[in-house]
Amino acid sequence: MKKLLKMCCKREESESENENEASSNAVTPSQACAAFDTALKWLESKGNTHPAHLMLVKSWRDDAAQRHLKSMKQTKITSYFK
Repeated sequence: MKKLLKMCCKREESESENENEASSNAVTPSQACAAFDTALKWLESKGNTHPAHLMLVKSWRDDAAQRHLKSMKQTKITSYFK
């Protein structure tokens, strides 16, 4: 019984550590936007990149930029009471 309890406690501790590591390793929208800008520069410098690939990376960059702007926007107090 004690072994089972110790195993469960260790598992819970390791799960909480994994959650903390995952949250600290999360990429912010501004970091993602900068990474996509770098990827676009690299793809454009290659010269033989298919236009559809460029459009795909640009759409990902735009999505990251929109998420960054949305996270910077102040939430109205009335939205909390809906």
